[in-house]
Amino acid sequence: MKFGSSQSVTREEDQRFLTGQGRYVDDIAPEGALHCYLLRSPVAHAEITELEVSAARDMSGVHLVVTAADLAAAGLANSIPFTVIDTEDGGKAAAPRRPILAEGRVRFVGEPVVFIVAETMAAARDAAELVVLDFDELEPKLDVALGGPEIHPEAPGNLCYSWGAGDKEAADRALADAAHVVAVTVEDNRIMCASMEPRAITAEMQGERLHVCENGQGVWTKKAEITAWLGMDPEDVLVTTPDVGGAFGMKTMRYPEHFLLSFAARELRQPVRWMADRTESMLSDNGGRDLTCTAELAFDANFKLTGYRLHTVSNVGAYVSGFAQIIQSRLFSHVFPGVYDVQAAYMNNKAVFTNTTQVDAYRGAGRPEAIYVLERAMDHAARVLGVDPMELRRRAFIAPGQMPYKTAAGELYDSGDFARAMDRAAREADTAGFDARRAESAAKGKLRGQGHETVYKQLLRDRLGLDLDQIEIVQGDSDQIAKGGGTGGSRSVTVQGSAIYATSDVLLDGLMPFAEEVIGAEGARFDPEEAVFRAPGSNTVVGLMELAERAEAEGRADLLVAQKEIRNAGRSFPNGCHIAEVEIDPETGLLTIERYTVTDDLGNLMNPMLVEGQIHGGIAQGAGQAMNERVVFDENGQLLTASFMDYGMPRAGDFPFFDFHSEPTETHTNMLGMKGCGEAGTIGAMAAVANAVQDALWPVGVRVADMPFTPHRVWQMIEEAKGSSGTDQG
Repeated sequence: MKFGSSQSVTREEDQRFLTGQGRYVDDIAPEGALHCYLLRSPVAHAEITELEVSAARDMSGVHLVVTAADLAAAGLANSIPFTVIDTEDGGKAAAPRRPILAEGRVRFVGEPVVFIVAETMAAARDAAELVVLDFDELEPKLDVALGGPEIHPEAPGNLCYSWGAGDKEAADRALADAAHVVAVTVEDNRIMCASMEPRAITAEMQGERLHVCENGQGVWTKKAEITAWLGMDPEDVLVTTPDVGGAFGMKTMRYPEHFLLSFAARELRQPVRWMADRTESMLSDNGGRDLTCTAELAFDANFKLTGYRLHTVSNVGAYVSGFAQIIQSRLFSHVFPGVYDVQAAYMNNKAVFTNTTQVDAYRGAGRPEAIYVLERAMDHAARVLGVDPMELRRRAFIAPGQMPYKTAAGELYDSGDFARAMDRAAREADTAGFDARRAESAAKGKLRGQGHETVYKQLLRDRLGLDLDQIEIVQGDSDQIAKGGGTGGSRSVTVQGSAIYATSDVLLDGLMPFAEEVIGAEGARFDPEEAVFRAPGSNTVVGLMELAERAEAEGRADLLVAQKEIRNAGRSFPNGCHIAEVEIDPETGLLTIERYTVTDDLGNLMNPMLVEGQIHGGIAQGAGQAMNERVVFDENGQLLTASFMDYGMPRAGDFPFFDFHSEPTETHTNMLGMKGCGEAGTIGAMAAVANAVQDALWPVGVRVADMPFTPHRVWQMIEEAKGSSGTDQG
């Protein structure tokens, strides 16, 4: 088909991105905008004893200096909205107020204390040097164990919440009745989101209207909160999002800068701009992961998984997020019991406040974290039980004949053939030849073991027959788009794509009577191949664009506007199999990924090339965490990995070529038959690389290998195993 789906079309965005024509926040800042700077806490935990800003206010070139007291004087709440979730016992989580600017106490290195606006960034920084900030340091709380120095009086023992999901009693029975029980404790290392483009915001008054431009992942929540905070009419606030250089969930969160720049623009009646530098980002961006989980798996006599129980302790940072409820409510339903047919599953997550970062972007455990833990536990069980890891999974899979399948968490899986995807991945990875490759390594002394704009245009082209250059996509504008949830959770194509399809049908249905008038025949049909309305039984046609021009000329422009709100039948559940093959030098601990194969069931693929690119990027992110990435603090809570000189970002040389294959089963939860793909690479890569490393290190006595697998850490694991008694710890 000329306009058919599933074509690999080059991204529309690439032309401008690769030629320096992107429109990022810093590229389109209003002319003459004042520069904003935040004086941040230099310590992790302290009581503020003195804050004097008069010298900074008097400095030439400074337009505004704001403290928590100034916000109060202006009648504005010094508080960022947050969500308080229900706890396992029916109560509520701890709910300490999260200030926009610190008052009384600072709780992490990088917490904003004073907001400065000046004519130049140099002037703003110089003014910050004149601020008198004295404090009495307090002992910081850095680990995820309960107890320690109290961060909030509202949270005794630093416990934010204890949250549970699933059927605890049923999971307890499954473990009690099991023929085999395998338990393992694994850690998920803390990481930076580290987007290419740091967070950035501009704000200006356009007459009596406030325009806020930020590189976020959605405009509607930000608009609603800024409007409410400033007490403005919703019609007087515009929020837009231009091109965004990476987000990863981190940019969908709430930050003090959204509120402060909005206030400054309205107060000064001048445009203002702010963009974080890299170290500032690493100090103030919401981080991710950082949890310890004990998994207990129950198996019957035939090694079929019958149930499991997970206990997690996670780091939520210094304050409560606005997204805790959303992520926790989806956690169990999206992940557990995963692709496994089990009688019962239960998860308990204790979330602990620490003086590390302002908020954990993933609120304990999200999809990548939870799947990582479960797949690590399944691989560990296979080794302890002496079963082939693939066979152990095969015995636990939900079979295609069981679809649609209602999980122990109450979710409905409508499609999936998990064994087929795994078998395809095994063939493509040549697992049959692995023993020979392992022997070759041993002989050498080694151990072996996003493009929304394009896709949306393709969908419209498929439905309306228009050329790509005839279609303009508008995103991230609260004026032109009435409502939405923003990007995130791999929902953009399945949700927005379905809306595009449905709205296209509304447009065509509305135009059909007018088309029949023009061609003088009833029963016309629309031909998307040629983008024409065609009379039945004849060659009489009228083109879509020609019809649009006639409608406008005849005062029928109302026919050219269509809108449709839809609700998908359910969430889509992509699945797949990742197989990593690694080689380790035991003398140095150096790890290399020799082969990487992935087979995914992502449903129908609108643009296979873009999907493969998404998977490649996701694998690099997940494997990068496994190999290099780790946020490190010293004993005082100072961030030691505060630049790319110290934080181990993955590089192209760390990876082999990725071998990607598609084994789709069509979902009926949306009209496109598509499943989300944005997180698929990351989710699979973390566990695949970690399990490959564990497999390689098992023969030398390493029973639990935790990320990141830097050469020094791997070497340490090997040396510690050599020095141990050598007993099986499984």
